[in-house]
Amino acid sequence: MTIDQHRGHSDPVLRRLEIFDPDALAESVAHGCLEHLQLRRGTFQGNLLARNLGGCMLNSGRHDRTLLARGEMPQRAIVFGAILNAREAGCISGSRFGPRDLICYPAGSELDYIQPAGTHWVTLQLPEERLLDLLGAEHEDLALFTTMRVLPASRPGVAPLVQLLERLLTAGALAPRRVAYEGLYEWEAQLAERLRQLTMSLDQDTASRRNARIADRMRLLRSFEAMVRDQLSAPLRVPALCQALGVKQRTLEQIFRDQLGVSPYRYVQLLRLHAARRDLLAGAAERDGIAAVASAAGFAQPGRFSVHYRAHFAESPSATAATAARRK
Repeated sequence: MTIDQHRGHSDPVLRRLEIFDPDALAESVAHGCLEHLQLRRGTFQGNLLARNLGGCMLNSGRHDRTLLARGEMPQRAIVFGAILNAREAGCISGSRFGPRDLICYPAGSELDYIQPAGTHWVTLQLPEERLLDLLGAEHEDLALFTTMRVLPASRPGVAPLVQLLERLLTAGALAPRRVAYEGLYEWEAQLAERLRQLTMSLDQDTASRRNARIADRMRLLRSFEAMVRDQLSAPLRVPALCQALGVKQRTLEQIFRDQLGVSPYRYVQLLRLHAARRDLLAGAAERDGIAAVASAAGFAQPGRFSVHYRAHFAESPSATAATAARRK
């Protein structure tokens, strides 16, 4: 990973990722608590950009392998995000999310986002107080933003806001010229205008039965994942896990296909491979050896672990361990 940093509160910090680095990707949405899994095999490369706009964080990213981002969004900040370009639509908490659509995430909400390879995304975090100031609203008006929303590009107010997010990524779009009559930076005044346009088309009755059903499914998947992580080094059998969860195996498999695009068996393997990669990048191989790393991640045979690891990350476990050693 290389880092190019420029001084100034609104200047960007660009990270170029030359390998799949979960710690670097975890920071792709500042102040969030995210984990990333590489869903598709192959060499990973990508770019991450962060820009601090006076307390409002602008983040953007692009990568060449399909990722699953999971975790919690920032506390006490509303997040607006968009896909600027993509080869195909993504899936966010079970909902399709295509180019130029807008996503609105409540403060501290859960994220489950499948990002297809080639996706170029952007997010803007607005602290709740700043959002109220921009809208000239009261705290009760935050109720409009307590539900996760995927707003199609055709919805009134969406296109102008997505265009502004895109402009904020480019140098020169953030010149600190003040708008005298509002006392705001130019970009803030434009953002306030676009947010007002958007909120005029929103209402508070958006929690449909479908949203509740998706939430139930995501809770089941998280329960499954927690059980797997608690006993990652032990032999795991999906039928036994289903019995412990009180769900039919066929139902669980269908939910995995619909929500995450992989089978439960493949997801268990992905969790194990990524646990091993985190340990290797943390230097565990130098301390304990690669065989011990493989065993801790649930791979009883180091040889088979190496085969699966190389097939997924396009490098051997020893190559990852060498990368960790060079970083010291």
